[in-house]
Amino acid sequence: MTATATASTVRVDVNDDLDAIQLQQLITRLGTLRSQMQPAFSQSAPTPDELKRQPSLFNMTDDPTVNIGLLTDGYFRLWLRHIGFGWLAFDLRPSTAANIAHFVSNRIAAEDRTTVNLLTSETGDGGSAH
Repeated sequence: MTATATASTVRVDVNDDLDAIQLQQLITRLGTLRSQMQPAFSQSAPTPDELKRQPSLFNMTDDPTVNIGLLTDGYFRLWLRHIGFGWLAFDLRPSTAANIAHFVSNRIAAEDRTTVNLLTSETGDGGSAH
């Protein structure tokens, strides 16, 4: 199994059946290659319209398993379990983690369904699939 990429294309050769571990390794390798390709992913989350127009471009897991821990450098590591991709880890600055905590606690108390980009304070309608 090989996967190679240029700035705009990727070539994948799989000459065998893959078990779950090998498939995860391929997915991880493809993710690394994709991160080096153009166009880069948007910094903004997809809008509900984009989700409706191109649902195959996005993956969503309903109510994922979540784990969060404090790292020795003060960052927070947020783990989210996607049913197809496994555990995804995100290291968050303390200010971003505080913004998330503030956003969630305020929205739960107000039963507010709007979304906010916690880095830019842009708002949206939530884009819920439900």
